[in-house]
Amino acid sequence: MIVHDREENVVLLAEVKAAPLTTLAITAIVERQTGIEGDGGVPLPHTSINNSSVKNSRLQIFLPMPQTGDIHYRLIELGVQGEASSADWAYQQIQCLFGEDDNLFTDFCNYWSRAFRAYDRAAREPGAAIDPVY
Repeated sequence: MIVHDREENVVLLAEVKAAPLTTLAITAIVERQTGIEGDGGVPLPHTSINNSSVKNSRLQIFLPMPQTGDIHYRLIELGVQGEASSADWAYQQIQCLFGEDDNLFTDFCNYWSRAFRAYDRAAREPGAAIDPVY
């Protein structure tokens, strides 16, 4: 669903059902997990862990960019939350980003539109190949 309030210049992009169509990944640089074996450290296989330092990590939004050929994306800087930040820190950062970056809304709408087309095609054509990025 798209609602555009022309008087207030506000656009709402929303889903009526529970498909994760507009849920974007958050990225952060993390240290490699290691364990001790013998006299040295060894890399551990991938496992799910709690990131106790997430509030002190530099967070970014991973936004796929619709282009032909290779997979392209933008990493949109949210910053570091820190200990003194409010519970709605991420929402405040996103609001600032949309106000500061003239291309962000267009890039997000392009991503959303392509994701919707891929999702719609899969719904209409069972077994259809889906763009793996979207």
